[in-house]
Amino acid sequence: LPLPNPDAPPPDRPDAVQAHIAEWVPADPQRLDQEAALLAATVGSLNEEQAAIFWGIVAHLRANVADQDVWDDRWAALRLPNPPQPGDMQLPTFQHGVAFLSAAGGCGKTYLLNAALKTARLMQVVTVATAFTGLAANGYQGGTTVHRSFQLPVQTEGDDRGALQSTLHRGSAKADVIAHSGLIICDEAPMGGCRIANAMKE
Repeated sequence: LPLPNPDAPPPDRPDAVQAHIAEWVPADPQRLDQEAALLAATVGSLNEEQAAIFWGIVAHLRANVADQDVWDDRWAALRLPNPPQPGDMQLPTFQHGVAFLSAAGGCGKTYLLNAALKTARLMQVVTVATAFTGLAANGYQGGTTVHRSFQLPVQTEGDDRGALQSTLHRGSAKADVIAHSGLIICDEAPMGGCRIANAMKE
């Protein structure tokens, strides 16, 4: 990959966001090549239905970056698989940037989402991987529970059923990462219900 241009203006991202990106992008070029090669192999192993969802996510991510030429140059430099041409594959679209993935256990949902997560990270997109149980969160590299990521209270039987209030402070490092996220994965989302979904949105 080309070295950064020292004369280029610094990206408009807080330090916490830059640190988050650096955490998931190997600084060593050889390791970066290895990670990209592993990802390419994973993408090649997706079945037709998984591939359509994966490329739909990639297309959505690319459509929402500040500079698509920079995205394309980095994609080529990493030697990632070429996206399908229009008409080759029916890609899903995401209303309001939200997608709900539903399938029986063992169908490869986590495998697919990990491929999308790895792609976003190698492409320097800020990501958050969450789940409603610690067991499910362990299925993602860097995954945490929804309650930890969004600092939501754990509700017990008999608690007030009003709106949930996050203890996340605007301008904090964690809040900056979430605010700049291009991809947020929330595994087992139906377990949370509307109150948690609304708290996450807020």
